[in-house]
Amino acid sequence: MSSSTLIKNIQIRVERTLIQGPPIDLSTIKCKQYLRRHINNKTRLVVLCVDLVGSTKLTLSLTSQELISIINIFSTEMSMLISGYGGYVLKYVGDAVIGIFPADFDSQKACINSIMCAKNMLNIINQVINPVFSNKLPMIEIKIGIDLGESMIVLYGKNVEIAHIDIIGSSISIASKITALAKPNQILISENIFDTIVEIPKDISLKKLDTENRNWAYKNIKTNKILNVYVLN
Repeated sequence: MSSSTLIKNIQIRVERTLIQGPPIDLSTIKCKQYLRRHINNKTRLVVLCVDLVGSTKLTLSLTSQELISIINIFSTEMSMLISGYGGYVLKYVGDAVIGIFPADFDSQKACINSIMCAKNMLNIINQVINPVFSNKLPMIEIKIGIDLGESMIVLYGKNVEIAHIDIIGSSISIASKITALAKPNQILISENIFDTIVEIPKDISLKKLDTENRNWAYKNIKTNKILNVYVLN
């Protein structure tokens, strides 16, 4: 399928969602199925956080239905991109979607997939969603942070079918903090991602972020030095 056809299909889906509501039921079932295979063990994961910018302002200025439409469209399209690049939606946290990309067997592929996913998230917002919103709803912006690391899979209880399951580790924490550091419509990746990519594809351009005056004091656990952050251009 050509990129123009794909964009057109997404545009149609977004327009229908505005009128008819979400086309699918968003769920984390597939992620839980994956996590259950690693309960009480550590696994290597890329964690991607995508955050809707200015959601508090949107809450105060929009009707409930308008806000729900924006959240549904944002969450649906971001989730489908995560799945399309081999990831799983870990959780929905209000105005944010958190995805994971298994990296035990091929960390470089997981890193590149997460970066390409993030790039396309931004493209879909700017090329599809905002044009559809024009004259109907406010334009939206997103921030994205990505990190790689080992995570412990924790089952909160005994019954794997009903007990809550989640991940604990530096990667989800750092990804979240990197997202907070990002500017609107900016993608930031950690040094852990940067160092894992042996050969950076031609369509990926990375520049080291100056964090000196950005209240950034998080350290690389391997070097005990300040963890570098890179901007995806």
